[in-house]
Amino acid sequence: MEKLTSGKIDQVNADIKSSVLEVLKKHGLIMSKGVSASYTDTFGNVRFQYAIAGKKHANIEFNFKNQYMKFGLKLDDLGKIFTHKGDKYKIVGSRTKARKAPIVIERLHDKELFNAPTELVKEAL
Repeated sequence: MEKLTSGKIDQVNADIKSSVLEVLKKHGLIMSKGVSASYTDTFGNVRFQYAIAGKKHANIEFNFKNQYMKFGLKLDDLGKIFTHKGDKYKIVGSRTKARKAPIVIERLHDKELFNAPTELVKEAL
């Protein structure tokens, strides 16, 4: 048996991703954009991210459900509608890497998504 080397990682990643795609397809799931397997230590831990097929905001909803306390919001704030500068918006999720404006809101009249600062959302609620 060979040891895992940097030369073999790409081959292993491709095989793992192919296998995971089949399992996700079987369960009605899809891989999210930019997904890859990554080995994080010598034990071969692999991390994947996936989304529910047909669910437009699955990843950002998932993020919000796991981070709402960090923003000083409540879980039931997800989906709440508020008014800002005359337009109505709905809280649809959060983005983990957006530090200044992590809350994702959807303008109701045209369904356009925006990142909003936490304080703006909290004040509007």
